[in-house]
Amino acid sequence: MTWLRRKRSTPKPAVDESGPGSFVLPEGPAELDRLAVQLRAEGYADGKTVILTGPESLDWLGVQLANRGYGPEAEAAFRSSAAFGYPTGAYNYALTCVLAGRSTEAREYYRVAAEGGHASAANRLGAMFLDVDGDPERALGWFERALTAGDPDAEHNVAVTREYIAARATAAATRREDLDPGVAYRMGVLAERARDDEQAERWFQQAASAGHTEAALSAGMAADRRRDEPGAMPWYRLAADAGSTEAMFNLALCCVGQGDPAQAEHWYREAAEAGHAKAMTNLGTLLMERGDHSQSKTWFERAYAAGDGMARRALQEYFPSASDSPTEGSW
Repeated sequence: MTWLRRKRSTPKPAVDESGPGSFVLPEGPAELDRLAVQLRAEGYADGKTVILTGPESLDWLGVQLANRGYGPEAEAAFRSSAAFGYPTGAYNYALTCVLAGRSTEAREYYRVAAEGGHASAANRLGAMFLDVDGDPERALGWFERALTAGDPDAEHNVAVTREYIAARATAAATRREDLDPGVAYRMGVLAERARDDEQAERWFQQAASAGHTEAALSAGMAADRRRDEPGAMPWYRLAADAGSTEAMFNLALCCVGQGDPAQAEHWYREAAEAGHAKAMTNLGTLLMERGDHSQSKTWFERAYAAGDGMARRALQEYFPSASDSPTEGSW
């Protein structure tokens, strides 16, 4: 379940709109290439030699170098800009640290940028306190700072973090076993959104044990994310017995992973007959592998009619001729 709103793509340095500083900017890609070679030759890429002055200039240069693929030179430019305390330079240097796997250093420079008023840096710093440290109170402080500075995603993060903190306090004041299953499930959802996976799984299991179907499905999915198929299967079975087609499908996947094709077929069929399109396709595949082409084709056609794109591919692969396809002309 996704919660924190931030860029999903690989982070790239943000362009500094404040303009160049106190040196003559290279004109065009060719001059930038020559400058990059010069910087590398003069040792600028080790981050120790600063041949330019002005944090805005250095940040601007870092963006240009990064866009041309000169990673070490760009990182050195951002680091030099950050050394002046320039928020955008510090933010961009933090992004390069993230890309290099240096999370501790990234946190340090996100803080420099955030304390300088950089909204996105404050939001990312809050995310680190939540994701890495599991500290919603400290995360909330940075989310609120990001909101004040105008980050577009911070309002959502502030609201959900406050809700999680309040719900956790309410739960702490109540005996855990006395909580209504629906409340326990909601606690699991909030904990999951706040990246507290261990607590989320416990809440889901408590609610599931009291008969909450969605919680049973969520408990199974939590175990699945830990690569614990045997641990996930009893929870999926609980939800499947209560009629969850998604649990039936996931249980079938687990059976495949555990080398039990007969049970996999059983649960795929249960889900398929209840209208689960992907289960129809997977059932068709199992039947095709077993040599039951007629039944396989029927399930592929039903899955295709239900909107599963993989079923169309299966029909084209296994039944390519026009005579074999009752949906001729519709592909």
